Amino acid sequence: MKSVRYTLKARSSIKQVADYLLDQTKSKIFVKQHLDKLRKSLEQLLTSFPDAGVQIQLQGMACRRI
Repeated sequence: MKSVRYTLKARSSIKQVADYLLDQTKSKIFVKQHLDKLRKSLEQLLTSFPDAGVQIQLQGMACRRI
Protein backbone atom coordinates (compact mmCIF):
# COMPACT_ATOMS: atom_id res chain seq x y z
CA MET A 1 0.00 0.00 0.00
CA LYS A 2 1.31 3.42 -0.92
CA SER A 3 1.34 6.26 1.56
CA VAL A 4 1.61 10.02 1.44
CA ARG A 5 4.92 11.26 2.73
CA TYR A 6 5.78 14.94 2.92
CA THR A 7 9.17 16.41 2.08
CA LEU A 8 10.86 18.74 4.54
CA LYS A 9 9.91 21.65 2.28
CA ALA A 10 6.26 20.56 2.28
CA ARG A 11 6.27 20.18 6.06
CA SER A 12 7.77 23.64 6.39
CA SER A 13 5.07 25.11 4.14
CA ILE A 14 2.33 23.38 6.13
CA LYS A 15 3.84 24.73 9.36
CA GLN A 16 3.85 28.24 7.89
CA VAL A 17 0.17 27.87 7.01
CA ALA A 18 -0.57 26.59 10.52
CA ASP A 19 1.33 29.47 12.12
CA TYR A 20 -0.52 32.00 9.96
CA LEU A 21 -3.92 30.48 10.75
CA LEU A 22 -3.13 30.38 14.46
CA ASP A 23 -2.05 34.01 14.37
CA GLN A 24 -5.26 35.01 12.57
CA THR A 25 -7.76 32.87 14.48
CA LYS A 26 -6.07 32.21 17.84
CA SER A 27 -7.75 28.79 17.72
CA LYS A 28 -5.63 25.66 17.88
CA ILE A 29 -8.76 23.58 17.29
CA PHE A 30 -9.49 25.44 14.02
CA VAL A 31 -5.90 24.99 12.84
CA LYS A 32 -5.92 21.27 13.63
CA GLN A 33 -9.24 20.79 11.84
CA HIS A 34 -8.00 22.74 8.82
CA LEU A 35 -4.75 20.76 8.56
CA ASP A 36 -6.62 17.47 9.01
CA LYS A 37 -8.90 18.45 6.10
CA LEU A 38 -5.88 19.40 4.00
CA ARG A 39 -4.15 16.06 4.60
CA LYS A 40 -7.35 14.12 3.98
CA SER A 41 -7.95 16.03 0.73
CA LEU A 42 -4.43 15.24 -0.49
CA GLU A 43 -4.86 11.56 0.36
CA GLN A 44 -8.23 11.43 -1.45
CA LEU A 45 -6.78 13.21 -4.47
CA LEU A 46 -3.86 10.80 -4.76
CA THR A 47 -6.09 7.78 -4.15
CA SER A 48 -8.55 8.86 -6.84
CA PHE A 49 -5.94 10.23 -9.24
CA PRO A 50 -2.59 8.56 -8.53
CA ASP A 51 -1.02 10.31 -11.52
CA ALA A 52 -2.02 13.81 -10.33
CA GLY A 53 0.68 16.44 -10.24
CA VAL A 54 4.13 16.18 -11.74
CA GLN A 55 6.28 13.09 -11.33
CA ILE A 56 9.75 13.84 -9.96
CA GLN A 57 12.67 11.82 -8.67
CA LEU A 58 13.56 12.55 -5.07
CA GLN A 59 16.36 10.64 -3.38
CA GLY A 60 15.93 7.81 -5.87
CA MET A 61 12.17 7.50 -5.37
CA ALA A 62 9.40 8.33 -7.81
CA CYS A 63 7.32 11.09 -6.21
CA ARG A 64 4.47 13.39 -7.13
CA ARG A 65 4.65 17.15 -6.70
CA ILE A 66 1.15 18.44 -5.97
